[in-house]
Amino acid sequence: MKNSVFRRWIFVTFLMSTLMVVSGCAGSGQAGGPASGGKTGQGTEEAALGNTGSETAAIASMDYLILVNKNHPIPDGWENVIDGVTITNSLGDDILVERTAYTAYLKLHDQLAREGIIVDISSAWISAEDQKALADSAAGGKTGVSSEEYVAEPGRSEHQTGLALDLYLNIDGQDVVEKKELEGYPEIWEEIHDQLAQFGFILRYPEGSEGVTGHPYEPWHIRYVGEKAAEEITRQEITLEEYLNADDL
Repeated sequence: MKNSVFRRWIFVTFLMSTLMVVSGCAGSGQAGGPASGGKTGQGTEEAALGNTGSETAAIASMDYLILVNKNHPIPDGWENVIDGVTITNSLGDDILVERTAYTAYLKLHDQLAREGIIVDISSAWISAEDQKALADSAAGGKTGVSSEEYVAEPGRSEHQTGLALDLYLNIDGQDVVEKKELEGYPEIWEEIHDQLAQFGFILRYPEGSEGVTGHPYEPWHIRYVGEKAAEEITRQEITLEEYLNADDL
């Protein structure tokens, strides 16, 4: 009788030990699997400007129709909600672009390439500090243009949204980057502009709309607004200001 009880006690002890080991292995797998694996691949491409887990909702509801001009400054804290991707252009410059806008740009780029037009991005997101430096240089005549022309004041530049892209061309294997030189290819720009809307982009500063946008014609400056808005703006041949019925243009 005593031997029988002793054998049952040994069996129960062994069973409980086995269950504890199995449970411990399962717990270890959950902690070290998806959690650590989820970080794989988030390195050079990930470049959120201060985006954290607490800001996920803000990023998901990002306003792709945000209006930024001389009368509509960029909202405070906007940099904290930009989910950005850093790319390197053909010039070797690192460029940061809002993720959704960049995905749309890649589709535009590939479509244009199929038509024999090669483009790249010379500028996208820019910090307030760098924008101020550009404006100061332009005001001092160091850039060849005045701040009232191509360079907006800090806080009033679309480039601070991460949704505006300046394009440059590659002609016969040579990069054409300078604005004055880019203006010498009107036929190519017209073909590019015809493709923008289907990928969610608009020509932000159309020719003849300087009184509305406050900017001269910039064939290279495109802006991501989403396909629906882009198609409507393009169809009506209006500006973003007019589409949004902004009173103080």
